[in-house]
Amino acid sequence: MRKKTGNIIIKVVSAILILVLLGAGIALIYRYTNGFNEDFKTFYLEYNGEKILQSESVLSFTHGTEATFRVGYTFDVGEKSREYSVKVVPNEAESFDYTVGDRYMRWRAKDETADLSEYFGLKKEADSFTLSFPAEMTVEMMLSSFYPDQEIQVSDTETLIKKALFCLEVTSYNGKVTYTVLFSVTQPTVELDRDHIIFNGD
Repeated sequence: MRKKTGNIIIKVVSAILILVLLGAGIALIYRYTNGFNEDFKTFYLEYNGEKILQSESVLSFTHGTEATFRVGYTFDVGEKSREYSVKVVPNEAESFDYTVGDRYMRWRAKDETADLSEYFGLKKEADSFTLSFPAEMTVEMMLSSFYPDQEIQVSDTETLIKKALFCLEVTSYNGKVTYTVLFSVTQPTVELDRDHIIFNGD
């Protein structure tokens, strides 16, 4: 009787362990396939402690700050970090026209403005990279760095700078996984302390 009871307990415990492992496996696949909507990702991107596993996402940064991203491979444990590539290019979905002297141009991932990485001070490490966002930045200032000593004209710059004009592309060493992060760079928010505001009246 005891032997039979022992066998039953072993079977129950084994079944529970199998269910736990199966559940963990499904959770892992769910997480690294963006809810079963994409292929399983063996390469991931991480920002602010959160893994980015969607093929395309949107972020907003602030002038005068930096942003550090971590990169990694799901099944690399204790191994030397594998290579990856990263660059910043124009977001063609937010394309606009501008002039350089008497030439009409368009914001796109071609021509002289194809790679904006240097403008954002891209610093690449083995398992991370950092972008810097200048305290003073306008569309004209950025374009002037590509077309020095030439007159740049851009219409409605106040609206443009609030849009996700830029595209961060991070690709795995074998080119099979690419993350696209569309981003904007905005001015820091100024909060007023009402207790310390002095109103001058007549």
